[in-house]
Amino acid sequence: MDLTLMVMDFDFTLLGEAPAPLSLMVRRAYYEAGSFQMTVERDADGLLARDRVLYRPDKPDQAFLIHRVNRRGRRLTVDGTPLKGLARRRICLPPLITGGAYNQFGYDLFTGDAESAYLHFAANNLTAPEDAARAIPRLVLGPNLHRGPELPWQARFDSLCGLFEDIGAATEVGWDIRPDFEGRRYVFGAWVG
Repeated sequence: MDLTLMVMDFDFTLLGEAPAPLSLMVRRAYYEAGSFQMTVERDADGLLARDRVLYRPDKPDQAFLIHRVNRRGRRLTVDGTPLKGLARRRICLPPLITGGAYNQFGYDLFTGDAESAYLHFAANNLTAPEDAARAIPRLVLGPNLHRGPELPWQARFDSLCGLFEDIGAATEVGWDIRPDFEGRRYVFGAWVG
């Protein structure tokens, strides 16, 4: 089987073609982040490194983010997640009120349909948080089609990825982060299917 994987940095700069994998295991998940592990014989050009993005030219919407590279002799084992694994890097911070203190309940409270809930918590913790240093560059929100049942949600210092898993399991609406090569950005959105 010929499996071509391209490597780019997070700013969409194409770096080259990854070495042919000896093995590739992908665990895709609808509600969770999922994972992947790839083993290659060698990486002479040093293309495989933390925070690099791997994608198949024939399926560019299925991109992977490298989290760790382990070297053992000539073999490299690369571990990571689909792009939605970026949510693992954030916890849910409650919104601040005037004076820099947390709101009186200490929670980020939201009631609405599943897609609106995903987009609310993604905006507050990934794309447009109150602390701009927490924003993930090039990550934008997709359109809101208001899919899924309406439920109340709350979060306070919880894993963002864990919250998204809970929303998905309760509503049967999934989520993903996909690359937009034309716009040179990453799009967070809810997915039904």
